[in-house]
Amino acid sequence: MIKINLLREEMRKPPSLMWQFWVYIVSVILTIGIVGFLYWNQENTISKLKRENSHLDREIKLYTKYEKLVKQLEAKIAEIERRKAVIKKLGSDRDDVVRFLSLLVVVIPEDKVWLENISYSRRNVKIVGYAKNDETVVDLINNLEATPYIGRDRVNLIRTQTVNYARLHLKRFELTFKFGTFSEILARKTKQR
Repeated sequence: MIKINLLREEMRKPPSLMWQFWVYIVSVILTIGIVGFLYWNQENTISKLKRENSHLDREIKLYTKYEKLVKQLEAKIAEIERRKAVIKKLGSDRDDVVRFLSLLVVVIPEDKVWLENISYSRRNVKIVGYAKNDETVVDLINNLEATPYIGRDRVNLIRTQTVNYARLHLKRFELTFKFGTFSEILARKTKQR
């Protein structure tokens, strides 16, 4: 069986036009108010950011000037440090020639060796001289190698030859070696510890 509803449904009244008009007006006003508030808020945020941006630009210009000054000062400091290092190096090793000559006075056997020529260039030393015999040349080489300024196996005997000099048979010799600086010796001893 089929059920059929024969009762009429209650008809709903449509809202009145006046009511619709006022709802429309209120929603338009609310929309305009919300849009106006959002516009005002964005304008305030933008003006605040512009002020902050201009303030930051002024600070950047100020700090750029200081940055240039700092770079100049750092360059000057680096130049001073470089000069200081050169002066320190020159000051620490400036007495090398004096040390070398005083070392020669100590290591040369007395009345057995005579020096003809000494050349000292950038710590490279070449000695040309005369000795009474080969043993004296060997003694001189051993004495030089025993010093901390030269070290073992660093003296090179270039040549020896027998010559007659004032009715004496002498050995003419040529030696080369590298003379160490005082600062190098200190560095070596520090490493050994």
